[in-house]
Amino acid sequence: MLTQYFMILFSVFSINALHISFWDNNLTETSSFSTLTFKLANVTQLRQAKTNGLSNLYYAFWFFYDPLPTGYVLRDDWQHRWATIESDVSAMYHDGTIEGFFLGDELVYNGLNLSSLAFVSNFLRERYTNATIWYNEAQPPVTTGKDRFGVVHNYSVPASLSWLSVDKYHEDGANKSWVELVVKPFYDNYVFPRLAPNQSVAIVPGAFSSDNNPGCNRSCYDTMCATDATSFYNWARADSRVKAIVPWHWGDCLSCNKSKDEIGLAQTPTARAAWEAIGKAIKGGLS
Repeated sequence: MLTQYFMILFSVFSINALHISFWDNNLTETSSFSTLTFKLANVTQLRQAKTNGLSNLYYAFWFFYDPLPTGYVLRDDWQHRWATIESDVSAMYHDGTIEGFFLGDELVYNGLNLSSLAFVSNFLRERYTNATIWYNEAQPPVTTGKDRFGVVHNYSVPASLSWLSVDKYHEDGANKSWVELVVKPFYDNYVFPRLAPNQSVAIVPGAFSSDNNPGCNRSCYDTMCATDATSFYNWARADSRVKAIVPWHWGDCLSCNKSKDEIGLAQTPTARAAWEAIGKAIKGGLS
């Protein structure tokens, strides 16, 4: 019954066109080829982004979840935290400054239980009927149910969620068919079957390089990520279930040495040019 209720409640999302944003976004560098922000919670910054023509999803993570070393949990004081921002959030939602909420990244993988994930999504849906509500997940919970602590969850997607995205990165050299042969089947097998007809996806292309991968140097990454950019864009244009493209990641990631994606797109010239061109095409299509 709850699933049917939410399907009726938000059958039309507030964000309907294809959007593009970047993890670790630097809007002074990317605003001309971005259409969306999702990591802002400052009223002034959100209103400025809206003035500059960007859509916004409010970054809700810190008000609801506590990233403890032993695993993410719903905060004991979430009601107090929410009360401090609710009037601003409501005003921004109703005047169009924000169009929804980003709940966070790799939540279940980092130990959050499914009831706490669904609770926050449901809480926001009940108050903001047509909001876009999105979160990003790592692969293991979706494929095996396991989080990084080895706990197995009976993974499911909250009925109140609008978009789900799942990390899937390319690290072994350019292959023009990689998206078609690897990422799309992954979504077909593990993501789309979990979604209701009124739910959609965002896709998170790898857009980085590394000096730590013996199988693919900076030049290799640059060519690979540029090739994949075109494939991801073609997929998104052809599939109405894809609502946003959000490449990982724009700036350098100092903590990413072990995962071999420490150099950001900003320092990866061929791939950067490809994503700039794609972003401008998407942005032009929205204007």
